[in-house]
Amino acid sequence: MERGTGATGPASINQVCVVNSRSNNVSVIDGSNNTVIATVAVGTPFFFGTGLI
Repeated sequence: MERGTGATGPASINQVCVVNSRSNNVSVIDGSNNTVIATVAVGTPFFFGTGLI
């Protein structure tokens, strides 16, 4: 493939998303230095089988 043709975009993002289920958030980690770069709130989980309707 010639240079400049085909798909475009970053070659590598190197980010990891970790679900923190007891904290109701997701941590975004920079994979190049293993530091948390963002924490995203995701709300309260819904658990099946709790007997609640």
